[in-house]
Amino acid sequence: MYPFVRPNFIGYLEEMDAQLPQVLSRFLDTQISEAPRRSTHKTAANEKFQALLGDPGVLRMFLDLYQYDFDYFGYSTDVGTVAAQQPVSGFSENTHLPLASLVSYRRGKTPEARMSALKTIAGFEDAIGDPFARDWYLWAMIKTKMEQGGNPVALIRDNLDTIATGHEFLRRTARRIAADLDELGICGRLSEDRRDPSTATR
Repeated sequence: MYPFVRPNFIGYLEEMDAQLPQVLSRFLDTQISEAPRRSTHKTAANEKFQALLGDPGVLRMFLDLYQYDFDYFGYSTDVGTVAAQQPVSGFSENTHLPLASLVSYRRGKTPEARMSALKTIAGFEDAIGDPFARDWYLWAMIKTKMEQGGNPVALIRDNLDTIATGHEFLRRTARRIAADLDELGICGRLSEDRRDPSTATR
């Protein structure tokens, strides 16, 4: 659901001693001075972690796989630095408007209601700037336009490069629509796998 959901608080295991009392006080009205410890035995997990990522190939795969986690949660890509890049700012009061619009889309009983919600979502540039969210939004627009009885070929053609290199669910839907409408030129281009090898698991 991220980036449609902006958490009001993000906790870090490495900061649990300081953060757990804040969370318990905020949500459970429980006061403690520090996080309880059930075990005092060290696992040497950090040493194992550093040793594993000493392999350049493993490190490259790790950074690629968890790219968005580093971005969203404020971690440094210098894996020798365990702490977050910035100190935790505490609780925020996000209104979750993008999520509310997404819920409206999901609950919309008519294509018109769903299209209205999608037009609202379009205004949240931070949310649909994420590659997966962008592909989902385009997929939802194509699907909803079809449900309204419209012809989404122009929409597909205008976004052909994005679709052809995007997530499979988006390409599959666009291929099916193009084939149904006998738009063979579009269908042929969408059948070509022009993705970057690094995105082949999409």
